[in-house]
Amino acid sequence: MSSTINNGANGGGTTSTGTGDDPYREITRDQASTLLRIGLEGPRRAADDLADELEKCDGLRWFEAQFRRPPFAELPHAGRLLLSGGTSLDALTALKERAKSLVKNPTTREEYLAGLAGYYLAIASAIAHHGARISRQPAEELEPVLQELAAVAPQPWSDLLLAAAKKV
Repeated sequence: MSSTINNGANGGGTTSTGTGDDPYREITRDQASTLLRIGLEGPRRAADDLADELEKCDGLRWFEAQFRRPPFAELPHAGRLLLSGGTSLDALTALKERAKSLVKNPTTREEYLAGLAGYYLAIASAIAHHGARISRQPAEELEPVLQELAAVAPQPWSDLLLAAAKKV
């Protein structure tokens, strides 16, 4: 019995298992990875969209661009303040609420993703720097989301998200 995997455009041959009646013989590694993630983690969450974006773009430049648009634009020097802890809980809560509104009613995909970034960065900054949870999301749901975002976010954002995940 032979076994091969289609490496898709990046790489090489297709694999098949069995006699040729295998319905999965044309599946790529990326497709298999996505299917496994869905099967292991359950349905997609909004944070998965942000993680996907951070995986495929220059994350540091992407974050810097987001800080010039809503929901961050209303908070001068948002990036520096979120990282340093120089933002009050009231300001972080307001950022989270603006971000949540963008996620619920975006006019573009970029607005939606900026809203997700604002939402999770405000929550992470509140936890990491103030030891306060400004979200009603249960800790058992929030911790893995923050860890997953930390895994794909660029430095220094990765450190902020990871510090928050450890304190949830």
